[in-house]
Amino acid sequence: MDKTLTEFYSDLSDGQMSDLQEHLQKRVEHRKNKEDTFGVVFDMLHECNLRCKGCGTDADITLQQVINNPKPSYDEVVRVLEKLKQYSDTSGKKMFLNFGGGEPYLRGDIQEVLKYAAGLFGANGVAIDTNASLDESYDRIKASIPNLSNVGISINGLEDHHNWWSGNSGINSFQRATGVVGKLCMDPNIREKIEVTSVPTKKNLQDIPELMRFLADKGVQNYSVHRSMPVGRNKNQSHLIPSAQEYLKLLVDMIAVAKETGINTHLHHSIESIHAALLLGLNTYADKEGNPDLRSSIGIEPEGKIVFDPWCTTGVWKSLPSGNLITDRDLDLHDHLSEETGIFKLSKGFASPETRCDGCEVTCSGGSRVAAAANKLSRIDAGRINEAQVLDAMTAVDPACPLYEEGKSL
Repeated sequence: MDKTLTEFYSDLSDGQMSDLQEHLQKRVEHRKNKEDTFGVVFDMLHECNLRCKGCGTDADITLQQVINNPKPSYDEVVRVLEKLKQYSDTSGKKMFLNFGGGEPYLRGDIQEVLKYAAGLFGANGVAIDTNASLDESYDRIKASIPNLSNVGISINGLEDHHNWWSGNSGINSFQRATGVVGKLCMDPNIREKIEVTSVPTKKNLQDIPELMRFLADKGVQNYSVHRSMPVGRNKNQSHLIPSAQEYLKLLVDMIAVAKETGINTHLHHSIESIHAALLLGLNTYADKEGNPDLRSSIGIEPEGKIVFDPWCTTGVWKSLPSGNLITDRDLDLHDHLSEETGIFKLSKGFASPETRCDGCEVTCSGGSRVAAAANKLSRIDAGRINEAQVLDAMTAVDPACPLYEEGKSL
């Protein structure tokens, strides 16, 4: 192993290294089983009842418990879903559609939307993310279970941290969300579809093992950790984003607690892919739309615009050239994804194995191209960033990689 990598992993015991490698092998095999799946995250509204400090979509807080006339409208959502179905049929790829927001359960038509999506793609092809802290979150989630394969519920640390992060002092969102989770997990048929998720920061890293034990006691079977991304409201909080070494320690701690409690767990795919490539020599690069990692998805923001990655719905990313599935009624998604002037075609050259990560020769997806670019662009005045700079920044090294050093491969 390269000297730099030997030093990076030197704090791990033989047992920890063995457990880490076993975990990474299983995760990559799991992802490879879904190679023919086309992933999409559709943010259906801008509103949320919380104002989380790291919200990637910079959602607007609202006191409403139900939005009866949401934007996009039900008919516009159906238009998007029909075009996704057309793409799935044309390409031969199975669709996996994840609904996000804002808080999707604020929509008064959410049950109708999920039923329609499940009719097109099957319940196994539909998922949703929620903070589970509305007054009727339990009832709304339970009612939607037949049309879903997965419900991601955000609990971002223990009580004090979660409530601070949530940004709504009017409610105890931790007690609400954990109460909903505990009640849902009492039903074994629902429990298997529930996955609690957390955003890691330098403030909550030490809490995550205890949070996992707490959730396991409530019957939670599935727990995952995303990654802190310097986009949306988090773009000016780089001091909270964990380092590569901190992410590694977190992953090792998560694996240990998983063995102890039996809970299924994983860290964000972009980070696990890096370690799988470095430690196991596994090629995690996929020649696909958007980020070149097997588990990455493209994004659709509430106005209908198609974006390179679900993290690209705000700021400079939103200005990149792309189509709109709502306003452009004639847009064919299959044709659009291969257009020479579109972001998906343009990005291929900047995220290819020859250019990404400053030309690093490791056979790897390169983690997250958005994380790499956002980190590099954070050093530039946002008002002076243009399309060419954004694309060029996608060739940088993901800061969660052990080979990252001031934006250069070693």
